[in-house]
Amino acid sequence: ANAKGLGKGAGSISGELIATSFNIGKMLGSGPIGYVNSDATFNASVKGRDIDGEINLYVSDFEMNGAVYAGLALEGEKSGESVKGRLTVDNDIARAAADFRGVVAGDESQLHLICDVDEFNLMLAGLAPGRQASSLAGAVTVDIIGNNLDNIIGEIRVNDFCYATEKKSLELQKLLLISSVDDSTRHLNLHSDWVEGNIEGNFKVKDIPVVMRHILSETLPSLFTDAFDKEEEGVEMDFSFLVNPVNDVPEFFNFPIRF
Repeated sequence: ANAKGLGKGAGSISGELIATSFNIGKMLGSGPIGYVNSDATFNASVKGRDIDGEINLYVSDFEMNGAVYAGLALEGEKSGESVKGRLTVDNDIARAAADFRGVVAGDESQLHLICDVDEFNLMLAGLAPGRQASSLAGAVTVDIIGNNLDNIIGEIRVNDFCYATEKKSLELQKLLLISSVDDSTRHLNLHSDWVEGNIEGNFKVKDIPVVMRHILSETLPSLFTDAFDKEEEGVEMDFSFLVNPVNDVPEFFNFPIRF
């Protein structure tokens, strides 16, 4: 690494970091990741606590859950409040690419993300339900402003989603989630192949699962109990949902209902 002027609070630093058989698992004490072989180059300017620059990271191979995988690259750049980059993965766990750009500015932060996942192997990643062979695929686009779940406004789109196991698959052609605020009222609008919905009021994201259970308890009282209490939760919320008459979801999860 080369550094200039850092002792005076401003300067630059550049260099290359090569990790050979670096045992992350041993350093962390536990976890699925073992050793990593990687090569990173960087070039940055430093002024006080502010750092601008570029980084290129290539992981030639890494160990996860006792198996060895390869093919992971990250390119990143920061200039002032703006950041951008690209992540690519091409191995047995995942084949995917993600491009992102954003602004880091507190509650005015922004994120634009385009992610295409050809395959994400849930079993190899240790995330498969019941350890059964299963995978995900699809395209995700994110355009949001905010820095936490409760102040985000914008859109999240999912297209050509597929969840597949050895015996069956579940497909979703489109899903659009829109978050907006009008005066002090928050709006969440959902559009998809399966469900059209709207939630509005004064609420936090953590309240939504409780509301969803309330909806299900009214629709399917024999399967779901209701634990929703507006006064107890301090929630002001109106909601409406229209379930499209398709049987993909109940058939895939073996629910005892059909449309």
